[in-house]
Amino acid sequence: MVNFLLLGLFVGGMTTGCITPLTIDKPIMVTKQESVDIEERAFTNLDISLDCIDKTTVRATIKNTFTIFPSLVPVDAYLYFTYYWPDSYEDMDLVDEVHVDDLNMGESLYLEYPAIKMTYYMCRCVYMESGYYKELITPLHYMNSNMVIGEIVQ
Repeated sequence: MVNFLLLGLFVGGMTTGCITPLTIDKPIMVTKQESVDIEERAFTNLDISLDCIDKTTVRATIKNTFTIFPSLVPVDAYLYFTYYWPDSYEDMDLVDEVHVDDLNMGESLYLEYPAIKMTYYMCRCVYMESGYYKELITPLHYMNSNMVIGEIVQ
């Protein structure tokens, strides 16, 4: 009977946030850790793609397909456009950019720009993995006169 009484006091004290020992008149506050420090990820797999939506919008999609262990995945993404053949994204106009402090596994982010005939598009994504910056860049894409976007293999 005494064991059940002590167990009841202990369990009851846990649910209220404090435990009152039988020998002390003042309650002792039990605190819990409010936040957990989350390390930058050890491994993340991001997929990047460019598509045309309804022949009116070019959409870049960056999706976190896998992250090992609970971690933060900050991502910066950039969408570029030009009328003329570029040598790299640096020769193109930046038309949309997005920053996300934490792109969780299974989530995606999107960048968009109006689809324009006879133009070029490219998307770039910068993120940190194991303390090093990594970069993903789509191949160059071309919007033809029929408003169909296709990948240019160089």
